[in-house]
Amino acid sequence: MKEILLIHPIGQTLASLFGLFNLITGCTRRWFHISLHVNCGVIYYFIALLGTGAGIIATRWAQGNNIMIDMTVHEICAMLLVLVLAMGATTGFTMLSNNNKRNALIKYHLWGNIIGYLLFCLQGITGIITLLEIY
Repeated sequence: MKEILLIHPIGQTLASLFGLFNLITGCTRRWFHISLHVNCGVIYYFIALLGTGAGIIATRWAQGNNIMIDMTVHEICAMLLVLVLAMGATTGFTMLSNNNKRNALIKYHLWGNIIGYLLFCLQGITGIITLLEIY
């Protein structure tokens, strides 16, 4: 029954693919089309935040079934990640709706999302370590 805990990392892996695509196209401007970038970004943010909820549910389920896991580092990184993703989404949507603010926000959007993706990767590492302790 521990396999239910794999739903969260599988979903987050899917999200990371959208995030990586956006990171590469946004930084290099190769294959960059604003509509594709926005749609992939929305999917990335949505799945990542949905995954956060799934992670909370999975942790509660594990605790309820006496599966002891130490989630301290993973949870702290998740809180930081949610804040950084919120900043990336907010700056992105603001740039879309207000061209006057675009030049002022583009660096915040870029660096916020780079930091966010690095945190996302750190989340993957801490999550894998946690899963290895369970199995």
